[in-house]
Amino acid sequence: MRKALLIAALLLPFLPAAASAQVNAAAARNVAVEVRENGRVVATSNVRLQLGRPAAISMNGPYTLRLRVDAAQGAGYTVRPNLHAGGPGSWTALRAPALTVAQGGQGTALIERASGPPLEIAVSVD
Repeated sequence: MRKALLIAALLLPFLPAAASAQVNAAAARNVAVEVRENGRVVATSNVRLQLGRPAAISMNGPYTLRLRVDAAQGAGYTVRPNLHAGGPGSWTALRAPALTVAQGGQGTALIERASGPPLEIAVSVD
C-alpha cells in the first residue's frame, strides 16, 4: 500500500501536463493554404496549427505567411493570414483580410498589390 502511494505521489506532478497535452492536441487543426495569381497556384502549404496561436509558415513559392486560426462562434473558424511577398533583397507585407471558414470548408479572399493583378488566398480548415 505504501509503495502504491509513493508511486502515485511521484506521478502527481505529471498529470496536469498530460491533461494539458490532450487539450492542446484537441485544439489543433489541419490547415491548407493556396496563393493564386491569375487563377494559377503559385504557393501552397499544409500545416497543423494550434487554435489561437500564430505560426510562421514557409510556402513553396515566393511568399511567406504568418497565420492564426481561432474558433469562431458557431462551427467555424476565423483565419487571419498575414502574407509577405519576396522581392530582390526585401519582403513586402500584403494586406490580407480575416476569413471565416466552416470546418471542412474553404474561405477565399483577394489581396490587392501595388503592381500586378490581385492575389487570391484560399484557406481550408479540417
